[in-house]
Amino acid sequence: MEKALADIIGIGAVLPSPEVSEIEFPFAVDADAAPAYLCEKKIGKGILPAGMLRRLGRSQRMAMLSAEDALEGVDIESTPPENRAICLGTGLGELGETAAFSENMIRLGEKEPKPAKFINSVHNSLAAQAAIRFNFKGENHTITHKGISFELALWQAAVVLREERAEVVLATGADELSPYVALVGKRLGLWRQTNEPVSPLAASGGAASGGAASGGAIPGALPGEGAASLLLKKPGSSDNRLARIKSLSIKFLKENEALELDVDTAVEFIREAVGEAELELDGLDLVLLGANGNAESDAAYEKVIEHMNDLSGNISFGVYRHACGDFFTAAAIGLYFAVRSIQENKISRGKACLAPAIKTVGGNRPGPVRNILLFHIHTGGFLSAVLVGP
Repeated sequence: MEKALADIIGIGAVLPSPEVSEIEFPFAVDADAAPAYLCEKKIGKGILPAGMLRRLGRSQRMAMLSAEDALEGVDIESTPPENRAICLGTGLGELGETAAFSENMIRLGEKEPKPAKFINSVHNSLAAQAAIRFNFKGENHTITHKGISFELALWQAAVVLREERAEVVLATGADELSPYVALVGKRLGLWRQTNEPVSPLAASGGAASGGAASGGAIPGALPGEGAASLLLKKPGSSDNRLARIKSLSIKFLKENEALELDVDTAVEFIREAVGEAELELDGLDLVLLGANGNAESDAAYEKVIEHMNDLSGNISFGVYRHACGDFFTAAAIGLYFAVRSIQENKISRGKACLAPAIKTVGGNRPGPVRNILLFHIHTGGFLSAVLVGP
C-alpha cells in the first residue's frame, strides 16, 4: 500500500518577472544598484483592499496573494475555522519592515515611531495576517531555518494532518528581497555582478552543459523573491486532489560539507527518499534540481546527475531557479512548478510565467509526467527531497 503525507487540493504562487531588473539600495548607502529577479513594485494593487495594502509589508502581500490563489475555487466552507491551520516557512520574514522601523527610529531619535512597521517586523506576521484574512483559526506555525524553512513548514503541515489536529492546512513559503539583504549579499560576494539571466548548470562544465563551461565559471547567483502556497488535506480525504506529497526527507550535513558533497551519500539519500513511496529510481519521471547558476554549487548537482545516470539512464533532470532567482524558500516555487507539471501531465514550460517554468538539463524521458522529485543541496548544510505524484 502506497504511503503519502498529504493530498494537494490547491496551489498558488507569486512569481518575479523573468527579466533581470535592479534593486536600489537605501539612500544612505554609497553603492550601486544590484541585479535581481523582482516581483512587481506595487504588488497586490488592484487585488487587495487599499487599507490592507497600506498596512501590509512586501512579503506579507506575497504570502497573502499566493494563499488567495491556492484557495480560489476550493470549497472549504464546510471545514470549521478551528480546523484550518497554517504552516509557513520564511528565511528572513519581513526584514524590510524591520530595517525600515529601526532606521526610522535611529534617524529621528525615537521621536516618530512607525507602529505598523513594528507590528510587521516579527516573522510570524505573515502567517498571522493570512489567518485573519482567510479565517484560519486553527494552529498557526512559522518556521525559520535557512534554506530548509519551507521544507520544515511542509513537514509540520504533514504532522498536523497526520495527528488530525486540522482538516485543512495551508503550507506557504515566502521571502522578499529587501535592499538590505541585497546589499549584504553583494558585500559578501554572494551575488554575481552582471545582469545576465541565470542559467543553472550552464557554466559548471559537467554533463548537463554538454561537458564544456559556457562563458567560464560564474561566481555567485542572482537574488530573487516570491511566494508559493499549497492547500493540503489528509491523504485520501479529497476526491479532487491535484497531486499528493508522497515523501519528504531532510538530511543535516556537517559544516561546509554541502559543496564538497560525497556523491554516494547524496544519491543514497535520494534513493531512500524515493523508497519511502515504494518507488525505485526508474520510477522518477523528473528530478527537479535547486541549482541556482552559481558554478561552485552547480558542480555538486552535476556530480549527482552523472552518478544517477550511471545507475539509471532513464531519468530526466530539470531546473527552475532561472524563473525566480535565489532565496531561502525558493523550493516552494519549485514545488509549485512540479505540481503544475503533474496537472498538465507534462513538464510545465510557460504558463506560470513568461520564462519557461522548468528547463530540462539532462535526459529526455518520454511519456507522461507522474512522479517528480524536488532535490536541493543547501549550502547551509542540508539536503532536502520532496516527492510529488498523482
